Amino acid sequence: MKRASWVALVVVAQGFGSIVVAEEWDPDTNAPNLASGGIENTRHNMTMSYLSGAHRATMRIWRNDYGEVCVYCHTPHGANTTSGAGMPLWNRTVNPSLTYQLYTDVIATTLQMAGDQTASAPGPASLTCLSCHDGVTAIDSIINMPGSGNYRASQDEIEDPGFLAGWSADTFENLDLASCASECHNPGGSPFDFYPFVIGAGTDADGNYVAPVGTTIDLRNDHPVGVLYPTATAGSPGVDFFPMDVLIPDRYAFFDDGNGRADKYELRAYDSGQGYEIECASCHDPHGVPDAANIEFIPSFLRVDNTGSALCLTCHDK
Repeated sequence: MKRASWVALVVVAQGFGSIVVAEEWDPDTNAPNLASGGIENTRHNMTMSYLSGAHRATMRIWRNDYGEVCVYCHTPHGANTTSGAGMPLWNRTVNPSLTYQLYTDVIATTLQMAGDQTASAPGPASLTCLSCHDGVTAIDSIINMPGSGNYRASQDEIEDPGFLAGWSADTFENLDLASCASECHNPGGSPFDFYPFVIGAGTDADGNYVAPVGTTIDLRNDHPVGVLYPTATAGSPGVDFFPMDVLIPDRYAFFDDGNGRADKYELRAYDSGQGYEIECASCHDPHGVPDAANIEFIPSFLRVDNTGSALCLTCHDK
């Protein structure tokens, strides 16, 4: 099991109080996510429904509306300290019984390992993202719900639907992301298809998404995570990776703009005990990264705008 490491993510200041949706946000038209609105105007704001009227009322029976933006991932007290929870003040269930089918499990011949490269199970900087995007963990499965007396320590690794259902009389189901996709948010039933966000989903022979089954999460059709980034051999002949600028043992390595710190718009590899590895948070920042004009967030929570493959070419020397 990998040792948890603290990862440089910022808990936004609106934090744990009631939210006020920024004036720029228009849920009825799904307007672009404006950087001026912060995370509350992104799809990681689970208090919002992106449709109006009856659709918003319906959402209350599928997930707990805690009325706070940050609580779906963070808590000021009683945070998850298990080995899979490597983010600050992590409030989500991280299920250690899940196993992951890695890219290298079946396609090892296409992944040209470079010298010291190896591949292993996802580390904390992926497991925390997968605690929602795995397709089997409820999107509202948290340890410490708002208010007094709504804390359950066992929720750190085991999802208890009864505990979650105690939040509101309106709650009848606690759906995972794959169920949200199959119930409503699919190409035929909603303008917002959620299956591309279910990282644990596989595909059938026709390329259609297939929800995860049981406790095995299929990561074989996604960018490899848990892959050791070349360090000692980086820049050597036959190694098609750029060396990262700053290496901080037991934390991360990153491409630096010259200020010596890992800014949110800089790609990084995380060291959770087995060397610097590529994880979900290597390329994505869950709080959003503003574009060059500081007006909108880069789509898909990417750290670098991938226009012209700019994100890919940050690491890959092609």
